Amino acid sequence: MAKALRWLQKHPTVFESLQAACVMTAGDLIAQKLVEKKDGVDLKRTAVFASFGLFIAGPIASTWYHFLDSKISFCWPRIQRGLMKMVADQILMAPAILAICLSYLELANGSGTLSGVKEELKNKYTPILINSFKVWPAVQVLNFSLTPVQYQVLVVQLVGVAWNSYLSYEKNREIGNDPQDKSEKPKEE
Repeated sequence: MAKALRWLQKHPTVFESLQAACVMTAGDLIAQKLVEKKDGVDLKRTAVFASFGLFIAGPIASTWYHFLDSKISFCWPRIQRGLMKMVADQILMAPAILAICLSYLELANGSGTLSGVKEELKNKYTPILINSFKVWPAVQVLNFSLTPVQYQVLVVQLVGVAWNSYLSYEKNREIGNDPQDKSEKPKEE
């Protein structure tokens, strides 16, 4: 355990990126098997989701949390620091990382076109972002207030298993085929 902790301290971005890949994988598999109740597993979809965690979400989150810690670490009480970091995170990072995520997943696993990305963002970005604001502010204020910076990505990833299941489901469902969907998909004739 001590060896793993030393390795974590020396290579936090690599370690946190591997965590992100594992959690993104778990989230997608949960979405496919438990939410969508698929018979098999779409391995390409899972690999694309995992690669987003490994190469994009993990490195960005690691760098971002260390940056926030260096910029918002003045002598305020812990909860106030946590609130400040959460506000910065939700205003700056949450909207950006969601747009990057949906774009990446659409390019890698969807239409593969910029027009497909534009359509994906038009249809799914705002509802997912609104739902993220229902979950992440509370998680992040506690995370930023109580968790040492080297473990903040891990805390987010643990909550992220459920969030990534939702995100995978939303990304892969067809607009108009869900009874909860209020938008209309144009009918093809």
